[in-house]
Amino acid sequence: SPSLIAGSATSSLHPLKDHKNQKGGYFIFADLSIKRVGLVQLEFCLYQLKPLGMSSCVEFLTRVTCRPFRVVAQKDFAGMAESTFLSRSFQEQGVRMRLRKEAR
Repeated sequence: SPSLIAGSATSSLHPLKDHKNQKGGYFIFADLSIKRVGLVQLEFCLYQLKPLGMSSCVEFLTRVTCRPFRVVAQKDFAGMAESTFLSRSFQEQGVRMRLRKEAR
C-alpha cells in the first residue's frame, strides 16, 4: 500500500537550546506531511545504534504516540500559522526548516 506520509520520516537527535535558552534534545521533522484526510495519530519509535565489534546493532528503546489530530483537504486548509519562537530558535541554531513570518 502507498505511504500515507510524505517527507522525511526519520530524524537524528539534535542537541539544541529552546527559545528560553534551555538545553534539550529534539527530533526535527521539518518536512513531514500527511496525505490522508481525517483523524490521524502518529507513533514515534526511538532506537539506539550500538557498536558491536566491526559492525553495529540497533536496539529499540521506546515509542510514543501523539494525540490524534485532524488532517483537512487542501481546498479546506486555512493557511499556515506564523512560525513559533521555538521553531525560529532552532533555525537560528542551524536546523534547516522553512519559517513563516506571519500567518497566511
